Amino acid sequence: MKKFPIFFYQNREGFIAIYIGAHGVPNHLDPILDVAAILKDQTDEIKFLFIGEGVEKKKASSKKARRKFE
Repeated sequence: MKKFPIFFYQNREGFIAIYIGAHGVPNHLDPILDVAAILKDQTDEIKFLFIGEGVEKKKASSKKARRKFE
């Protein structure tokens, strides 16, 4: 199982899951986006923040738009 470099930050509104790193094929961001989609339908207390650049950034942004993430 691949480990993701995700950090969690808690504020008054809930949690922010933060991914900081390359947005490339080897980084497997699709599973994180899938989890974000599942959690979006269950709670509004968890937000996801992706910081980085790479060849998969446009794909991730398109997936975000299709799933109507904020």
